[in-house]
Amino acid sequence: LQETPKRFAEADLALDLKDYKELARVCHHLKSSCHGVGAEKMSNLCSMIEDGYNKQNVTGILEQLAELKIEFKKVEGYLMTLKKIT
Repeated sequence: LQETPKRFAEADLALDLKDYKELARVCHHLKSSCHGVGAEKMSNLCSMIEDGYNKQNVTGILEQLAELKIEFKKVEGYLMTLKKIT
């Protein structure tokens, strides 16, 4: 949770610079973290962004990154709720 906003900042910068290789690297790192905590939708979105770069098809990356950030807020809220319960 603590590293994800930093990763999003890295992803935003890479996108601004049209550095899709760096964006794919950031998403690959996020994908592993998301998968580790069971955030499968986030993991799948990261895979889509990474695959887009690998296939040289960057159409839709901006929307996918926006959706990834929305999904993160949901997961973050859920995990914070769990933390309060335990």
